[in-house]
Amino acid sequence: MLAGTGCSAQSTDTRQKSESQGLATSAANSSAPKAGEAAAKAEPEKPKIAPALPALEGAHFSVFDLLVNRPLAHRIAFADRAPTLLVDANTPDFMRYIHGNHTKDWMLGTTLDKQTAAAIKARNASLWLPTLRPDVEQQLRLKVFNPAQWQNTLTVKVNGQALEPASLAEGWQEVTITVPADSKVRGDSQIDLSFSNMGRINGQLSGGAIAWVALGAALPDEAAAAEKAPAEGDAEDKGAKQDEVADSAAQAGSGSAGGGEGATPAPDEEEAEEAVEAVSMAAAALEKHSSMPLAQDKLTLDAETGMAWYIWVPKKGQLSLDLHAPEECGVELELYIEDPAAKTGVKKATSVARNLVKARGTEQKTAIDLSEWSEQIARVELRGSDGCDAGEQVEIREASLVMPGERPAVPTGVKPPERIIMWVIDTLRADYLPLGFETDVQAPNLVKLAEEGAYFTTAYVQGNESRTSHAALFTGQYPSRNGLVGKGILHPRHYLFSEAVQDHGYKTAIHVANGYVSKNGGFAQGWNHYVNNLREGWGIKGEDIARHGLDWAKKNSEDPFLLYLGTIDPHVTYRAHKGITELYDTKPYSGRYGRYISGQDLGAIKGGRAVSERDKERIINLYKGEITYNDQAFGELRAGLEEAGLWEGTMVIVTSDHGEEFWEHGSVGHGHNVHQELVNVPLIVYYPPLINKNSVVTAGVDVIDVYPTILDALGAKRPDDLQGKSVIPLTHHVQGDYPEPAVATQYKIHYAMQMKQWKLYLKRGTYELYDRNADPLELKNVAEQHPLASRWTLDSMGYFRAHRERWNKETWGVASNLKPGFVDHISAE
Repeated sequence: MLAGTGCSAQSTDTRQKSESQGLATSAANSSAPKAGEAAAKAEPEKPKIAPALPALEGAHFSVFDLLVNRPLAHRIAFADRAPTLLVDANTPDFMRYIHGNHTKDWMLGTTLDKQTAAAIKARNASLWLPTLRPDVEQQLRLKVFNPAQWQNTLTVKVNGQALEPASLAEGWQEVTITVPADSKVRGDSQIDLSFSNMGRINGQLSGGAIAWVALGAALPDEAAAAEKAPAEGDAEDKGAKQDEVADSAAQAGSGSAGGGEGATPAPDEEEAEEAVEAVSMAAAALEKHSSMPLAQDKLTLDAETGMAWYIWVPKKGQLSLDLHAPEECGVELELYIEDPAAKTGVKKATSVARNLVKARGTEQKTAIDLSEWSEQIARVELRGSDGCDAGEQVEIREASLVMPGERPAVPTGVKPPERIIMWVIDTLRADYLPLGFETDVQAPNLVKLAEEGAYFTTAYVQGNESRTSHAALFTGQYPSRNGLVGKGILHPRHYLFSEAVQDHGYKTAIHVANGYVSKNGGFAQGWNHYVNNLREGWGIKGEDIARHGLDWAKKNSEDPFLLYLGTIDPHVTYRAHKGITELYDTKPYSGRYGRYISGQDLGAIKGGRAVSERDKERIINLYKGEITYNDQAFGELRAGLEEAGLWEGTMVIVTSDHGEEFWEHGSVGHGHNVHQELVNVPLIVYYPPLINKNSVVTAGVDVIDVYPTILDALGAKRPDDLQGKSVIPLTHHVQGDYPEPAVATQYKIHYAMQMKQWKLYLKRGTYELYDRNADPLELKNVAEQHPLASRWTLDSMGYFRAHRERWNKETWGVASNLKPGFVDHISAE
């Protein structure tokens, strides 16, 4: 709760400034002796100080540090309060604007005439840029290199709408293109660049390169005029910049570029001078921002310099600030939220100024209450306030989203589990278990386990088929790191979770019914007892796996152990089980799938074999029956362990390797996309001494997190090359439930990321956004209607995709909430 919240922040600051002046005057007047009184008896009244800035009351803890997350922020320049987005093509955060270079259209870090740039392969490339004020006319400004020796024209499309083309001279130049107010620009826009000609850059045919891009409201005439009249002492520097711009861009304006052969003649010398000046202002603004490195510590702003973050506002959230500035100077915050009724999908929610109170020093702390917009995506813009005089700056030493209370903690001093049992259910999609999803599937034993432990609503696999996903589970690494992407085997160099647990002094055993999890596939390292039941003829039904696992556990009950049981039941072949299938398939059926449907059958259907609606019902009901059968097998395993005295002190983890589609997106089976039915799998973690019962975790997690979770519970050393992190802190809500992403991949083609209900589906050259609360089947792309949600997820995905081979969630943080040192990690690549 804020102290002194009876007035708005803006009115409070204004009142403080006027009151402090008025009170000082009043105090001065009152110091004079009244008529008829001796001056010696008059006690001078001390000047009163205006109230302190509103501040936090009581304990709070940070859930999102804006300064640590500066790599997720966007650079903004302000001219007469009109913001312009600045994009530097030479800094690591450029990846956010090109989808992590998923299309591989960009050659990054290219040096051209002593200028580093991002060059384009061939003629075409795209950027995806947030538009801060999309309801007004925009200017798109670019610094462009033309490698072509002949005429070259740059054509730009904004969300498919072509703008006025710009003729390019050879070499570097600055280009300004007007984006009309009635164009298709929206809160987050696709910018397509197309060059008519090509030259060679580093031996590669290329239409051109860019050093920076600026997108914002058209520069006002008064701002341009101010730039043309530099202050004394700045004239020499600004004149030199103008000469430099004039040399490289003798003419500029809407759809025009610097001079040289093929450039459009200047219609008027004065207009050309103004256009060049406007472009040079963008360059100067970017240069000013470039003086602030991509860092994760204190931030210095002025009235013309700002940053914008796309955030999730936590429950009862406030923004805590520690400001260092001259008195009566401070920051201004503008908060924007989504509004489906607005033309652009975005509206301003509030504007708040926090100026340091006179006579209270140059360091003051304050807080801004954001609780009115709790659990919404918002854009937070910060800049130096209008209370700052020319040349004054505000240094922000803290800027954190905070929640009330003490930070939750993980219990300490907990005895490690004596045994760990993993029950992996092949091909089980999360929404076919009655755990947070509406389904008629009966799985009482798994539900009981989840109620006694923690269940994760959004757990993603890192592959949508068996080999890739098992490799990620066993290595704790994304496919791009472990190298098993669809085909191939796990290299012996990998240190599997079985080896880590074995080296910690535990016996290890595996019974697995999936044929890909084989010795030849590289999965047999680190097991004292290894059996692939399918390949070695031990029986592959769930009851077989449970029986063999129980037998081994009893024989090794004196030793701490890890027992991995990989069941295959919900995978094809889907078989009918007497007394179980009838729970779901209650109508008469006389089709070809009465007893079972084989993998060959499902493949034929996937390839186009016709099936009736009744056949579809039968197939789905066979699948449901397999889940209930598998649940019964798990119940038998648990009963046997309890009877043998081996349940207490045991940690149990239940998950799957992928899901299964049943015509949601026009197909069946798995391996073909990253929609929810294929990548969202169950994850249950049970260990009462460490995990509270009935814990439901909505933060996104990955199946690669299972490996580090086991090591965390054991207190074992974590290998340096793991990419996942322990989920145990999430079960205690240590992060305050600030959203964390779940990430899935389809080889290196498609990527999915979900935070809260927002699901980003990234393809090469395009993306889709789904609101899973309104559209759980992911049938409607709402990216255009939800620009803030689009940018929030794109910022995180851009970084992740670019650095997926090295990303370490334990040390780097998650893509939506970074840790200190992140910039050092990505800069070391």
